Amino acid sequence: MMPHVLRRIPWFFFHLPGQLFNARAAWAASQLLGRDPIFAWSVLMTANQRDSRPLANWQYRRLPFRAHVRVCQRATTVGVQTTIYSGAETIQQRCPEQGGGTIGITPVHFTTPVKEWVGAAGDEIIVSNDEVLAGTPTVDGICYVDPV
Repeated sequence: MMPHVLRRIPWFFFHLPGQLFNARAAWAASQLLGRDPIFAWSVLMTANQRDSRPLANWQYRRLPFRAHVRVCQRATTVGVQTTIYSGAETIQQRCPEQGGGTIGITPVHFTTPVKEWVGAAGDEIIVSNDEVLAGTPTVDGICYVDPV
């Protein structure tokens, strides 16, 4: 079995062009050894709750490398509005989230609109949900982070 460092070297060179030849970011991306981080959530919101952040405790919410980020999210009611930030850039500004989801069912890109962008190394991904119709929706989602 090869030592961990030796297995990272080919991945380092694979990620170097995508990380714009930033050696530190390419080395961070090579740590994954081809496994891309995924985070799924199911959050119950209270009536009129503001700024629910499902990615708040995820280790990859601050990107250690340049990455293609995809977020699929859906709520059980139409009373959820979502804002998405990546670093200093607003990806989606307080828009209604798709309703009609089922509690605990992770949305897929076939039936749920995907928000996707390329985030820079060091960007913090923030998904902020606001409940505006005095309901108690559940928000289900998934975030994919793929080093480029």
